[in-house]
Amino acid sequence: YKNTTTLSPSPTISLSRTTGGFGYCAGAGWPGAPPLRGSLAAAAKGFTTDAVPFDAYLDGAGRLRKVRHQFSFSNQGRTVAVSSTTLLYGFGARVLVTLPDGRDIYAGKVEV
Repeated sequence: YKNTTTLSPSPTISLSRTTGGFGYCAGAGWPGAPPLRGSLAAAAKGFTTDAVPFDAYLDGAGRLRKVRHQFSFSNQGRTVAVSSTTLLYGFGARVLVTLPDGRDIYAGKVEV
């Protein structure tokens, strides 16, 4: 599915609606998978379906301007629906990035 739209104050952008899958990425289908295969396979187990629908909005220069994901995952026997939208702008602007303290980063195991 493809369409065009305008994100104010951004220029006209094109929309591509598709699906991605952790199972596919964790397998042999994605060339970047080998170093991430274990993490992707673990993530795939948490989702209720392998297909994760998303909309990707690209500007005329091919830059990702907006991405919207819709998916669900299992949590203690319940299904949790998630809708996430990220807007990207200010390309070329310098930003200051500060990493969180080590104690604020979870580095444990996720058991599924």
